[in-house]
Formats: sequence, C-alpha cells, structure tokens
Amino acid sequence: METSGSSIIAALGAGSGIDFGSLANDISEASFAVQRGTLEARRTTLEARISAAAQLRSSVTSLASALGDRIRNGDLAPRGTLGNPAVAQVSVPTGLSPRGNFSLEVTQLAQPQTLVSKSYASRDALVGEGTLTIRFGAVAGAGFTADGARDALAIDVTADDTLGTIASKINQAGGGAISAYVAQGSGGAQLVLKGAEGAASGFVLETASANPLPLGGAGDLSFLAWQPASDAGELRTTARDAVFLLDTVEITSPTNRVTGLPGGFTLNLSATNIGAPTSLSFASNTAAISAVMNDFVAALNDIVAQVNELAAPVGGQLGNDPGARELRRDLAQLASQVVMPGAAAGAPRTLGDLGLALNRDGTFRLDNARLNQALETNA
Repeated sequence: METSGSSIIAALGAGSGIDFGSLANDISEASFAVQRGTLEARRTTLEARISAAAQLRSSVTSLASALGDRIRNGDLAPRGTLGNPAVAQVSVPTGLSPRGNFSLEVTQLAQPQTLVSKSYASRDALVGEGTLTIRFGAVAGAGFTADGARDALAIDVTADDTLGTIASKINQAGGGAISAYVAQGSGGAQLVLKGAEGAASGFVLETASANPLPLGGAGDLSFLAWQPASDAGELRTTARDAVFLLDTVEITSPTNRVTGLPGGFTLNLSATNIGAPTSLSFASNTAAISAVMNDFVAALNDIVAQVNELAAPVGGQLGNDPGARELRRDLAQLASQVVMPGAAAGAPRTLGDLGLALNRDGTFRLDNARLNQALETNA
C-alpha cells in the first residue's frame, strides 16, 4: 500500500521521466549515511575494546588460577624428611608450615582384629536360622569390654542363608566398621571377619539360634559365635592402637594415619623402629618455590606485553581506557603488596621479599639473590 506522500511524488514524476521516489530515497540515504557510519564505527570500536578487556581479564585470571593450583596442591609446602623412610611417610596439609627437627620412634603399629571361623564344608553350606549380633569394644586376653557409645549390629539370618550370603549381609550392615569374606582353604570354607584399626574396634559374635541343633556344630548358628574367653584359635590378630614416641613423648593413635602433630603435619606409620629413633626434619621446598617464582615472573611479563599492546596510546584498543590504566598501576605496585599478612616476624610478607622486582620499562625480573636469602633465612 502506498502512502499519500509517495503517491504525490510518483504523480509529479509521471510526465517528466524522473523517478522522484528513487531520488527521495537517495537523498534520505545520503543524509543519514554519516550518522550510520559513525554509529557503525563506534560499535566496531566498542566490540574491539570489549574483546581486548576480555583478553586481559582472561590472562590475569589464568595466572591467578595457575598460582592457586600450585599452592592448593601443596607444591610450596615445607618438605618433611625422615632419616629412616621405611618407618613412616610424612605429609603437610595445604596452608600449614611446620618447622624444626624431631625424633621419631614407632613401637607399635595399629592393627584390626581378625577372626577366622571354624570350618564349613563349602561357602554354600547353610549356617542356621536366627540372629547374629556383633558387639564392638576392646578385647584384652580373655576379657571383652563393650563400647557403650557404639551400636551393635543385629543381622537377621534366614534358613536359606549360607556362609557366602552371611558374609554379604555383614558387609552391607558393617558400614566400614567390619568386613567379611569366605576363604576356601585346605580344611574347608571359613568366614573371615576383619574390623577397623584401633584397640576400641575389637568385636565379639553373639548368636541366638531359631532352631538349635541338639549337638550344635555346622548348620547351627551358634557355630559362628565367638567370645575371647572361649577362643579356640579363631582370633588371629587383636585390635590395637599405634604407639610412637615423638621427641621421647609417647603418643597413641587408633590408626596408623596420625594427624594434628606439631605444626599440623601428618604421619602415616608403616613400620616399627624400637630402640632406634629416626630423625624427622622440615625445610622449605626451595626448588619448587624458585620454579614457581620464575614461572610467575614470565607470566607477569606476558601480561605486561599484552597491556602495552592493547593499551598503547596510538592504535591500542584500550588506549584511553581507565581500567587499563588501573591495571598498569596495580602491576607497578605488585612487588610491594603484602600478600602474606600472617607471616612471622622476619619472614617474607611481600612478593618483593621473594625476589620479585620491577624494571624501569614496567616489566619484571626475579632477584635470585634476594629470593635465595629469603629461603635460607626461613628454611
């Protein structure tokens, strides 16, 4: 549908051979061409600025992420060294920095209770109907002291349960406190039960048979019962704590993994060394710290080069951008910023204390002499 304006223009040009409609469109296009070009140029410039800013942000974020990963992975944590590495493995949780030297003597490793039942004909032998109750506590000689803070496991045993299915039921109910499997040996099939490490993780087996056999024996649930006072060789290992001396002070642990030691370090005990204490010392991981600082300086200089290119006064997409100027100022002050506010007196607090230095042209270098001095002083 034509508008009245376009109809008039068409009528005026009807007898002249001049297409006034096309002429009007051309005039309109010419009138607004400058404005459209300006807006298009602004849009292109804005997109370039956004892209450049995103590029810088990505570089800074990647640097922070990479440095954070090195720290979280414990690459910079002090390293513990044992004179006798067969005795234990030492580790330092992220964020902790134990220092000093210790003596370590392991007199006893933690172990679980292991119980091996009397023999059955096969893993498919029926064990008898009733209830099997497992109580936890400390086994000492012929005595048992129940742990009142722990619930007993009551396992319903049906008439169809075999040695194999009762092992599965124990595993399902155990929740990591006890495990079971069937061992097929030369003397027949036996149920092997193993508890958790620690003296308080011993256990006894109580049974209530639904249909007791006159003479008991295999096929009656009571054949699985066990108490230390009536042990007939079923008890193979007794649950016990780990015992060790750290600087001659005796410490016990229910497991061989010992946490919360001085400065926060962790020990995984693996062997005893009775009468032959070994040394344990901590020192800064100088090689890793030097490598990280060198990588850090190289990455910073890559960012500086990006800023110089993208924020160049002439031709740079961010030539007059206030954010780019602020980033330049932040980079220039980076070496003097306190990044370790909780450091002890005399310990490095800034990246400059670790050797980061600013050159006149805005790039960075690593002052190895200052870094080495800091590492030696705080080893």
